[in-house]
Amino acid sequence: FDRQTMENLLTFFTALVITITIIPAMARLAPRLGMLDTPDARKVHRDPIPRTGGVGIVIGVLTPLILWMPTDPLLAAFVFGAVVVLAFGLWDDTRGLPPGLKFVGQFLAVIPAVYYWDLSIAHFPLFGDVALPAWLAQPLTVFLMVGMINAINTSDGLDGLAGGLSMLSLATIGYLAYDANGYVAFAMAAATCGGVLGFLRYNTHPARVFMGDTGSQFLGFTLGFLAIVLTQR
Repeated sequence: FDRQTMENLLTFFTALVITITIIPAMARLAPRLGMLDTPDARKVHRDPIPRTGGVGIVIGVLTPLILWMPTDPLLAAFVFGAVVVLAFGLWDDTRGLPPGLKFVGQFLAVIPAVYYWDLSIAHFPLFGDVALPAWLAQPLTVFLMVGMINAINTSDGLDGLAGGLSMLSLATIGYLAYDANGYVAFAMAAATCGGVLGFLRYNTHPARVFMGDTGSQFLGFTLGFLAIVLTQR
C-alpha cells in the first residue's frame, strides 16, 4: 500500500473508534432527547430502545473525512448532503416527521450535489457511449438518489439488516474505487464501513441501539452518492 492508501484506511479505523465511543453516550441521552423507540403492536421488541445509532455513524464518518481529507468538491458535496440528512433525521427521530417533510430533507441533501457540484448520471456504463442530456440526467439522478435513500430507510426493520446490507455494498464500492484509483470515493467508503461496523457492535440481535431515520437515510444517501461517483467519475 502507498501512503495515500494507508491514510485512507486510517479513516476506517478512526470512524470505527469514534462511532463505538459515541453510541453508548448518545444512548444514555436518548430519554432526554426523546429518541426512544417504544414498543407497539407493529414491533417485536418489548422494551424502549434508543434510536441514536445513526448520530454515532454520521459523526464517526464525517470526522476523519473533514480532518484528514484534502479539500475536494466531491467531498464538499458529500459533507453538505450528510449534514442535511443528519439535521432532518434528528428532527424525525425526536419529533416524528410526516412523509412530505422527509422528502423535503432528502431533496435538499441531493439537489445541490447534482445541480451545484455536477454529480449526475451522464451515461449508463452498460449501454456504450450514449450520453444523456443534462435536462434528463440531472432530474434522473435526483430521483434515483432519493430512491436509494428510501430503499435503505425502508429496509431498516430487523436487527443488523440495513447495516449489514450497507456494509456489503460499501465494501464492494470501496474495493472497486480503489482498483480505479478513486481515492476520495475509497476514503468515503472506508470511513462509512468503519462507522457501520462500529454501529453493528450494538445492533446485532438482540439490538441494544437502533440507527433510526438518521442512520438509514445517511446510509442510503452515501450508497447512492458513491454508486454514481464510481460509475461516472
